[in-house]
Amino acid sequence: MTAQEAQWLKKIIAKEELHVLFQPIVNASQQAVYGYEALIRGPRTSPLHSPLRLFEVATQAGKLVELDILCRRLAIYRFAELKLPGLLFLNVMPLTIVERDFREGLTLGFIRDSGLPPARVVIELTEHVPIHDYELMRQAVDHYRTMGFQVALYAKRRVSDEQGVAAAYVDLDNFKAFNDAYGYARGDHIIISLSRLLQAQVDNVGGFIGHIGGDDFMMLLPLDHWESVCGQILRSFEVMAPGFYEDADRLRGGIQIENRQNSITFSPLLACRLR
Repeated sequence: MTAQEAQWLKKIIAKEELHVLFQPIVNASQQAVYGYEALIRGPRTSPLHSPLRLFEVATQAGKLVELDILCRRLAIYRFAELKLPGLLFLNVMPLTIVERDFREGLTLGFIRDSGLPPARVVIELTEHVPIHDYELMRQAVDHYRTMGFQVALYAKRRVSDEQGVAAAYVDLDNFKAFNDAYGYARGDHIIISLSRLLQAQVDNVGGFIGHIGGDDFMMLLPLDHWESVCGQILRSFEVMAPGFYEDADRLRGGIQIENRQNSITFSPLLACRLR
């Protein structure tokens, strides 16, 4: 963290100079938008425009919880102001949900002020931030669900023992190159998007999805549906993948990145692989 970045962070938080964007979330089976994920950007002219760097600097400065709560408040108010339909998906750091927000009920206050029903807000918790007090985490999740929020964790469903099942391992080609080029925050967004796609397809047929780690997932599908589900997943991700890239890389069909031998290599766009 440089002195300039520290000053920018202080200014951004004090003056709330954050930009909220909303990315549509599509139900692949119905080809319809059922909600929006809130995304945050710093000022375009600042060194903290990238959310990856913004949150890295906030972590180093001890301002992570403060920044996370500010992002949540601005996202809720902006979503209500735009009168967007469907659900609002908020990426919430578990560190925040088990600390200040859990004690003070900040998110519920933001929701009430905005006029949104809590049932239209989905609090998303990822597995990439470690939580050591699991009992407190469980209490926090129960607390928010009691207040009417949906809390998104990786869901699991049991396939009936009476059905024949097919197992499928899911991962992404070219994911490491994407992470190296765009950073872990953008990579996490892809994993969350992939998990939603898989869950939507698996739920339709009463299957099971498990997150192994990173970009690796496992599905158990009824034999009668495995082929159609796998085909839909591959087609849907092929449509989604270009949207994860900046314009220049999307037009190029991939990214150019320096390897360990200090030479430039080309990595194609992300692709979903099932086996």
